[in-house]
Amino acid sequence: MIGRSRRILLAVPLACAGALLASAGANAAVTPAGVPALTSAAFASPVTLHWTPGTTDQSDHGDHGNGHGHHHGGIAQLVVRAPGACPMAFGTARVVASYQDGAEHDFSDAVADGTYCYSVITADGESFAGSPPLTVVVDAAAVQPVPAPAPAPAVPVVAPAPPPADMVAPTAPAGMKLIISRARAGSARVPVTVRWSLPADADHVEVVLNARHAPTTRIDGTVVYRGNGTSTQVTVAPGRKTFVALFAVDAAGNTSRPTLQTLLAPVASSLRPLDGSRLTGSPVLSWKPVAGASYYNVQLFRNGKRVHVAWPGQPSYRLPATVLRAGTYVWFVWPALAPKHAPPKFAARIGRGTFTYVG
Repeated sequence: MIGRSRRILLAVPLACAGALLASAGANAAVTPAGVPALTSAAFASPVTLHWTPGTTDQSDHGDHGNGHGHHHGGIAQLVVRAPGACPMAFGTARVVASYQDGAEHDFSDAVADGTYCYSVITADGESFAGSPPLTVVVDAAAVQPVPAPAPAPAVPVVAPAPPPADMVAPTAPAGMKLIISRARAGSARVPVTVRWSLPADADHVEVVLNARHAPTTRIDGTVVYRGNGTSTQVTVAPGRKTFVALFAVDAAGNTSRPTLQTLLAPVASSLRPLDGSRLTGSPVLSWKPVAGASYYNVQLFRNGKRVHVAWPGQPSYRLPATVLRAGTYVWFVWPALAPKHAPPKFAARIGRGTFTYVG
């Protein structure tokens, strides 16, 4: 049953499902009749829903809602639940039951005290439709036994009003830091530690990665961590941009705005000294030799201005102290390949390095 419901959900884009759940329904091959009826006691768990599926006109070969007129995958009915009062946010909704038929059903859902939004989606593999959403409040304190009335005129017993739904989003996680480990030569992944502060009004934090764009919701990417800690470790591909988002989630399922950072793990380099090194005297620059190179071109920059150029015949070069003064430098190196009877040609750059010269 669960596998079937997942296949059906894959056929319904989430954006369309979210719009469906917040509306009064959609044109489709089969439409549930009205709002699901609450058949259990008010404010009691389990919540029992009853609904009557709509009918489909098999003679109608026109478009139904999303452009399909025939039903090739069989009828399936999905019960969808989200925390909080309706209309639901599709990013927090989940399928809690599925039925592989078009019959009437009573569905029982044993949930904890709180406010929930229910809807029923009917799909046949090519088209879908949904009922208007139904807000249900569960409060065990509201359904206690009531003693028999005294002989005196009965006093009406008024049940307490349901508690207001918690619709306030928690504070976004603060203090986000990305600590990138040094990449090993030839490694396909680079370890990265993600740190943050857990907001006081949040139940937990979710860490989401997306290689294409900054995540806008908790399902817009890959969830790599979910918990109430303050750090986690992930791995990313070196040299490729990755977008990291943190979402705080409270006990009612409300989600904060994202805390975002862009991550670019460096590619392992054969250049020495390592980036960020502090050098003195006449430092030696070195790199991995390239087969067929007749010499190398080394260029040194300070504050965006080239200050030195050299053409060593070996994969290393000692910088003259006379060209250096205190500050941060960037250097590049290219190999010059020399085919027989042809002038040398520069191949792809071997690398880029940085260092700080302290005299």
